[in-house]
Amino acid sequence: MGTTFLTVLPLALGGAISPMILLLQLATLASRWHPVARSLVVLMANAVVVTVITVVVVVTDHRTAVGGTPAGTSEVVGAWIRVVLALLLLATAIRLALQTHTDTTEPPAENVDAAPQPVRPARYFLLGVAAMVSNATTIVLLIPAMHDVAIAGLAGSEEIVLYLLVAAIVLLPSYLPLVALGAMGRRGPAVLAHLSEWLRVHNRDVGIAVSLGFAIYLGWTGFAALA
Repeated sequence: MGTTFLTVLPLALGGAISPMILLLQLATLASRWHPVARSLVVLMANAVVVTVITVVVVVTDHRTAVGGTPAGTSEVVGAWIRVVLALLLLATAIRLALQTHTDTTEPPAENVDAAPQPVRPARYFLLGVAAMVSNATTIVLLIPAMHDVAIAGLAGSEEIVLYLLVAAIVLLPSYLPLVALGAMGRRGPAVLAHLSEWLRVHNRDVGIAVSLGFAIYLGWTGFAALA
């Protein structure tokens, strides 16, 4: 279990480096009405997307194993998955580098003079789903991480623990602002506001660095496994 965890840890950490999700949560927590409740809805939406992707990957891998896949085929398939995902990340890095501006997903602006607003869970749930689904880097790194766990041949309980650990790491940008807000007390809003401003300035640079870095990593490990 420990060896598999160390294998998927870089992928999980890379998937957690998500300025888009972090910016969304920071903007949600800065809203005037029901910031924590709305942020929890966004977190739930992000978790649902991660869960669906995990289930699809795990079911596909387990069906392949039950179907009597020849020895070594799973490793070859996994290697090609890494190569293809490396190309997708490379394309993402190039697209970000060619952008003249960076779009960020954030909740609709609120009128400070308006009457109190409801939580609007459906709106924030859909916003959370849209942000996670469009977050190519996280999804591209989540898929091989869950694939590696699925084909590792672990006991059932160990496999479930690793799925949960990977999901918890990938979802760090979704729940860490909530934890930080509670832990820092009165200083929380000011600190999160400074972080939000820094991310707005460096959002594209972070995206390029993460996409390019893990494109190299996935390509290297994929071709190494095929050699």
